[in-house]
Amino acid sequence: MTVLATNVTAAPIWAGLLQPGYAHVHDPDYTSVDVARCGAVLRPADDGERLQPCPACHGDLR
Repeated sequence: MTVLATNVTAAPIWAGLLQPGYAHVHDPDYTSVDVARCGAVLRPADDGERLQPCPACHGDLR
């Protein structure tokens, strides 16, 4: 994951995954290949779940 975190050329690929309903989630147990540039896992929100943006990419938004 750290390789992807520093790979700037991968940004357009991962940027397409950042759609409404998705957020950066630091979840080392999640086994998806969808990883943000910061190394966080991207996954869809469960019903009723509000995912928090990743502070590494979006600042400390709450």
